[in-house]
Amino acid sequence: MRIPRVRFTVRGLMALVALVCLALGFALYLREKSATLSVGYAVRADRHWHRMYDLRMYDLSMALYPGAGSGTASAARIAHHKAMEAKYRRAARYPWLPVVPDPPEPK
Repeated sequence: MRIPRVRFTVRGLMALVALVCLALGFALYLREKSATLSVGYAVRADRHWHRMYDLRMYDLSMALYPGAGSGTASAARIAHHKAMEAKYRRAARYPWLPVVPDPPEPK
């Protein structure tokens, strides 16, 4: 059995190059978009970590100086920021997965 001969024409090769360029361009676009999302999610995770840290330090200062004030950060608010930090750390690592909307912060 004979192998059929493939004819390479200039038109065919130009079409092949155009398709390869489109595929590579789309791949680079997706890579850039996921990198941008990843950085944004990492920034959000850092904000939640700092807010959680601030609330813990506030609780500690109130415990050390009881006469300084009566307010304390609730454990629910600290847990909320801890959960949000974990959520956004995961989103930064896997930016192609969907991220659910944030629940409201507890009072």
